[in-house]
Amino acid sequence: MPRDSKLFAVAKARQLFAKRDWPSLIAMGPRSLSILLEAVHAPSVSLRRRVIWVLGEIGDPRAVPVIQETLSDPISSVREATVQALGKIGSPAAIAPLDRYLAEEGIRPYLHGRRFAVQALGKIGGPACLNILVRTLLGDADSRVRREAALALSAFPSPEAVQALRQARDGEAVPGVTSASAQSLGKLLEGA
Repeated sequence: MPRDSKLFAVAKARQLFAKRDWPSLIAMGPRSLSILLEAVHAPSVSLRRRVIWVLGEIGDPRAVPVIQETLSDPISSVREATVQALGKIGSPAAIAPLDRYLAEEGIRPYLHGRRFAVQALGKIGGPACLNILVRTLLGDADSRVRREAALALSAFPSPEAVQALRQARDGEAVPGVTSASAQSLGKLLEGA
């Protein structure tokens, strides 16, 4: 993109940001990235959440290093928005931060963010996500998070996923986790 075009795009993005015209910023795509990334750490909680959401909708992996910093935001709804955005972006660069988030957030009484982290890892996929999801299914203290891990594993047609789901189906004490494990196992065995 020629220099004048880049300057025009930045000026346009600034203008749209000032108007809080989120749909137009999303439509601009990566050309609005620099303006949005500047606002990720804004003082306003609602603005931080909205900017993170917009970055997730744009889906540019270049946003991951900046928005992953908000996984430690003091406001749980900002952390939740971050986890969801990382899942939408789907970059492997988000795997390690999401794994840390699952561990750190486990000591806080905030459930939704952890469930969204499991869902995000399921969307990203790959061997590293598989290992985290198996570990979560078989060892997380919260049954609702284990249930999400069981559901996410339905996207991983591998012997490891099948074995973990069988183990959870047969040895889990919580009916919701048992049924989610059986459901995912059925999907994987149907596709085999």
